[in-house]
Amino acid sequence: KAGIKQFIMELGGGDPAIVLEDADIDLAAERIALGIYSYAGQRCDAVKLILAEESVYGELKKRVAANLAKVVVGDPRDEKTVMGPLIEPKAVEEMLEAVKEAVERGGKVVYGGRRLGLTYVEPTLVEFHDKDTLKELRLFKEEIFAPVALITSFKELDEAIRIANSRRYGLDAAVFSYNIDKIRKLIRFLEFGAIYVNDMPRHGVGYYPFGGLKESGLGREGIGYSVEYVTTYKTIIYNYRGRGVWRYVT
Repeated sequence: KAGIKQFIMELGGGDPAIVLEDADIDLAAERIALGIYSYAGQRCDAVKLILAEESVYGELKKRVAANLAKVVVGDPRDEKTVMGPLIEPKAVEEMLEAVKEAVERGGKVVYGGRRLGLTYVEPTLVEFHDKDTLKELRLFKEEIFAPVALITSFKELDEAIRIANSRRYGLDAAVFSYNIDKIRKLIRFLEFGAIYVNDMPRHGVGYYPFGGLKESGLGREGIGYSVEYVTTYKTIIYNYRGRGVWRYVT
């Protein structure tokens, strides 16, 4: 009886980060690592997939791992702690099972992968190169709410776009480059609600429209944007002259 209502849904995510050969590798590694372990990876816009151009793949992998190695895992009440616990033991188990599956199918743990307590785990980076098998992994298909990401390489920009778009989520994506033509191409063809250039994906805190495509949701959050989305247009036509409105244009 209430009729069809407009609604906003902010659903799952897990974002890709694409790093081109001209990128600032130190910046990319630091931002990507933070995107993995911030809030222990329990964010819809956490980095879950890293796509690096072949010429910078090895160096980026090494530096992301080095940044993750600096993360102090522990009690959030301790001022030295950088990353706290996961929400429950089951979340740790799901992450470790997904990592184990990736390794069994040909992947390699670059850093992390160890349980540190009931709800504590190391931030983890998993390398995987077989692109066909990659898309079958839980770490690729699902939103694992934990500090873990896949890393792989690409040769051509179109390949990176295809891999990123093949996930069922489309919340945010990060691009690291200073080549404006390639950045514009990525912005145009990546199927995501927001593209962050030379930074990690993060919630807009209301300053700009936040929301995704595909299975990442419907509509946009943000100051004014949510109101606009659920606002209904009402058209009013006055027939002042006593003749049909269609006659006014003649």
